[in-house]
Amino acid sequence: MKQLEENLSQALQKIDQLETEGRPGVQRETATAPSQSPIIIASSLQDSGQEEVFDFVDVSRSLDLPPLHEALPAVEKYLATLNSVMPLFHPERLLQSLRSFYTPLLSQRNCSTSTWAAINVVLALAHSCHVPSDQAATPSRNTAAHYLSKAQSVLTEVIMGEADIVNVQVLLGLAMLFQGTRNWKPAATLIAIALRLAHEFGLHNRRSSSSENFSASDTLERDRVFWIAYIIDRDISMRTRQPPVQLETDMDVELPAAEPEDGAGLVFVAADSSSSLSFNFFRARVQLAAIQGRVYESMYSVPAQSLTVAHRNANLAALRNMLDDWVSQIPPQFRPNAILQACDPDLLRSFGILYSTHLSCRALVCRAHAMETPWLQSLQDFGGQSLQQRRVIEPVLLLPQGWPALVTESREYMRLFMGIGRKDPAFIWSVNLVLYNTVSIP
Repeated sequence: MKQLEENLSQALQKIDQLETEGRPGVQRETATAPSQSPIIIASSLQDSGQEEVFDFVDVSRSLDLPPLHEALPAVEKYLATLNSVMPLFHPERLLQSLRSFYTPLLSQRNCSTSTWAAINVVLALAHSCHVPSDQAATPSRNTAAHYLSKAQSVLTEVIMGEADIVNVQVLLGLAMLFQGTRNWKPAATLIAIALRLAHEFGLHNRRSSSSENFSASDTLERDRVFWIAYIIDRDISMRTRQPPVQLETDMDVELPAAEPEDGAGLVFVAADSSSSLSFNFFRARVQLAAIQGRVYESMYSVPAQSLTVAHRNANLAALRNMLDDWVSQIPPQFRPNAILQACDPDLLRSFGILYSTHLSCRALVCRAHAMETPWLQSLQDFGGQSLQQRRVIEPVLLLPQGWPALVTESREYMRLFMGIGRKDPAFIWSVNLVLYNTVSIP
């Protein structure tokens, strides 16, 4: 982890130097052998729960990948699960890039380090959230940590290379991986760099796509990559209580379509024997990210600290209404109390993270969580007075605004959490904030 932070620091210094010199573009560098010092991969990426040490890959010698019969099923599984609800990659382009590495003539002509890093990020994402039963006893090289280490080994070249969407995708994939770890600092640093590259590439500006005459498919992929960056940025901001990188006033990308033609972001459940219902998971996640941004702005930003109590309470009431509206737009078949029976088991993990994020917002807005010292103190005082007077004191004044909704949704979420079969370490760390908050709810 320390070596990763050093690499990121060096890359940021180079970016600052280039911006100071006023150079409009970034010259692509030839791949060279990176430092041979070891990197410690976060223990949350290890099924064993132990930290492992991997040496950096010497990419000057080879950009190696596992055999196609091992890589292809993992990539296809990723496309059918996580990428289907968070469409970071265009499926056909990703598969084409993968196959090109196994075609001798194509691999010699198109040996892109960024594409190689992207494939390793996809393999890491696939293994971090799903380990097929027939691969349970495969060699240790087929682990999320191994593929993450390989992608990190060319991180400087990815950052300093020509502005291209695949570079942004690699950084976002890495940030997603580090969201499932104990330490969120690498994810926060990676998303900051990813958004700066996205700005250079014009992903935040609709006029950029129209002026460059991108195809409809390319424009759609650009928009989705930007929204994933927006989601990660807002999520990290709310959890770390640090300002987001992307300003709401400096973007004009349209929300994901409610009914995309390619079906990306949609989840289906059977309504009856002949029809099905759909829910746009991706669009809902973008809308929830916008609420997360408002939570930071209304509660933790510098201007929010100087608001009057009345103004602060008005902001909290507005946030509770936003959360109520967000929930009301989700069809009943896709809510926590129904999704266990209706949804594909491979997608339950994504729903678990979605609803944990929503519930974290609810707990923060209600100020009824384990980090809210005054509320905990009032509970302790209530318990002490009840013991002294040997009777139960009326607890109405202890209940924060929005308490009934918070309790109901917490209980529904815990049933969903218990129903998710495989709770890998990355999943646990992704939902740790909501678990931490709900421990105080009876």
